[in-house]
Amino acid sequence: MEDEEEQKTHTPENVSQLEGIAGIPDFWTKCIKNNKMLGQLVKERDVELLEKVTDLNIDESLVEGKKVRKVTLTFAENDYFTNEELSVSVKYKDDNDDEVACTIGTEIHWKDGKDVTKKKIKKKQKHKKTNEVRNIVKTVKCDSVFNVFTSAEKPEDLDEGN
Repeated sequence: MEDEEEQKTHTPENVSQLEGIAGIPDFWTKCIKNNKMLGQLVKERDVELLEKVTDLNIDESLVEGKKVRKVTLTFAENDYFTNEELSVSVKYKDDNDDEVACTIGTEIHWKDGKDVTKKKIKKKQKHKKTNEVRNIVKTVKCDSVFNVFTSAEKPEDLDEGN
């Protein structure tokens, strides 16, 4: 009886603005930003690219008695790189241990000037003899969640705040 009354008084919501949108907008961006480990790695410069994530998949397996966890991100076409998927495999020292032996990541094929793991800094350089000053542009590494796709052979090489 209550359901019939509710149906009579219920006015349907206008959802025309959602037509053509598949899934929940920015779903994976929000998931990654709210993840305890990954969230602290996400920088403002990463967000626009993370909005292009269409799927995230995690596979866990045993290889030669050692645990391997592979995380794969699938991307829509974007202005940053040509890869459709990026993945990183984390190999552990053994099956029962959470100590990382190494990581193997996808090489990212960045488009010109779009690498979010590097930034350009301007530096003034003074000639010792002539005191002439010139500007030098230098490319340096910077923090980015996309640094997780860099392969590292030993735990010391893993990005722990660099």
